[in-house]
Amino acid sequence: MKLLQMNHVQKSFNDETLHVLKDISLSVEKGEVVAIIGPSGSGKSTLLRCATLLTEMDAGELIYGDIQAVHNDADGKAVYADKGELKKVREKFGLVFQSFNLFPHYSVLKNLMDPQIRVLSRDKGEAQQRARKLLEKMGLSDKENAYPCELSGGQQQRVAIARALATNPKVLLCDEATSALDPKTTRQILELIGDINKKLGITVVIITHQMSVVKEVCNHVAILDDGEVVEEGLVSTVFSAPKSAAARHLVFPRGADIDVSDPQQQRRIRLIFRSAKTTSIPLVARLATEENIAANVISASTQKLSEEIYGSMLLGVPAAQFDRAWEFLSGIENLQVVAEVEFVELVRDMSRTESLLDKSLNCCIDPRVLHHDHCQ
Repeated sequence: MKLLQMNHVQKSFNDETLHVLKDISLSVEKGEVVAIIGPSGSGKSTLLRCATLLTEMDAGELIYGDIQAVHNDADGKAVYADKGELKKVREKFGLVFQSFNLFPHYSVLKNLMDPQIRVLSRDKGEAQQRARKLLEKMGLSDKENAYPCELSGGQQQRVAIARALATNPKVLLCDEATSALDPKTTRQILELIGDINKKLGITVVIITHQMSVVKEVCNHVAILDDGEVVEEGLVSTVFSAPKSAAARHLVFPRGADIDVSDPQQQRRIRLIFRSAKTTSIPLVARLATEENIAANVISASTQKLSEEIYGSMLLGVPAAQFDRAWEFLSGIENLQVVAEVEFVELVRDMSRTESLLDKSLNCCIDPRVLHHDHCQ
């Protein structure tokens, strides 16, 4: 069952001269934990703001469950539902911000009660009961009378998550919810988000640029680049066999390992695998004993993505034995074999992407926005 659908979404700024979202389509199934990742300026946060009705899209559809919040008119322009329907839509999701966005002049308890009273029209007693129950789940029962400035960053984010859950949402939307936290607190918040998904049955969408977030809790991923979804699917599938330059850049950052071998002496084969059974196969030993091929391991890594094992290995093979090695390795189940020419082109793609990104960042950084103090 699709809980969230965004179809052909477009959004521009500066009198339609800056195209931030270019015909983006994305759907989220019930029970998923979906990561939306991409470099700065790819459109992640704008997409989330459109999904939460904080920014009006220029064109496209927005559907939560069986309620259509936005549709296109005959001219292809976005038309929003009436206030009554949009109120129902807002009850479908909860939003967690990077900077917590708690009301500084409200106590922790009042921060959790306020959205219930305003959005759901709950009476004060019911809202207070719900707020205290959530604070207990977050391990913050003793902080109900504290103010945000008296809490640590991790505690403030737990309050923000509790506030987002207070209205009983179907979907929890997190905008860089861990990027302002230290590594230990990040792990704790990710464990909390995982528990919310598994124990409460709440679907989660996470906007992030942190690969650690994707690896830890997400099972689906959508990769944005220059305002478009360039790749999406299961985390293990996308990152075990990336097709787009943006995904390749995440999987093989910089491609430095190709510089430590001599292409004149050997040809290179990239192996990509994603199962514990495949990672346990002694590939180099089998090449030597079964095919009498002396392969050289240039680089290798193994890691866990979501619930699956994913790995990569770059082999150097004598040129005269390349075809036999290719044939042998191609016959192994759950193993993707990428030739040298493909991989070199892959790295060139990444280098071009990185170069364009560096130029974009150098052009766009405004020194006036480098300092921000949200505690004033």
